[in-house]
Amino acid sequence: MAAPELVLSRETAELAPVATVREIAADRTFTEGEAYALVADGVARETASKVADIERLTAEKAALETEKSVLQGQLDVAVVAREKAETDLTSFQATVVAEKEIAACKDARIAKVREVAAHLKDDFFTEARVDAWARKTEDDFAAYVAELAALSEGIPAPVGTESRETASTHMAGDPVGDKPTGNAFYTDFLGEGSN
Repeated sequence: MAAPELVLSRETAELAPVATVREIAADRTFTEGEAYALVADGVARETASKVADIERLTAEKAALETEKSVLQGQLDVAVVAREKAETDLTSFQATVVAEKEIAACKDARIAKVREVAAHLKDDFFTEARVDAWARKTEDDFAAYVAELAALSEGIPAPVGTESRETASTHMAGDPVGDKPTGNAFYTDFLGEGSN
């Protein structure tokens, strides 16, 4: 059986895309071999075009993966920085709250010490000592005040500045003042300690 023939002008056959060969094949007749050659040429051109597209897209994909890797690294650094900032903020807020509580209880603790040891001069109430009192727990401060009250027992309260100085001098010569207690509080009571 004879192969079907396509008719197409030579110029049209050389310039036309493969898909249009059948549509314009009216004035040229192709042998089976020529038809296969035209189709093979079209397939080769399309394959080359697709291979070029694949290579281009592969290169773009590699570039995007590299960019993604860089961005992921930056994101990881940013997440760590954010977590550190949140931790620092929480710590700072806790410190601020603690410092406010300490500042708020300073006056109350000074008043309590003055109440149990009215003979102490104003220079006994140094900033460092008052700060140390404020930082003590309630139990530790209560024990401190109790010991201070026991040591202050019998020492008269001053009427004015002179009386305070006299009371301080009296305290230094008082048998209670000379009594060793083996306690760090004792030196604080005499004004030599800072806590």
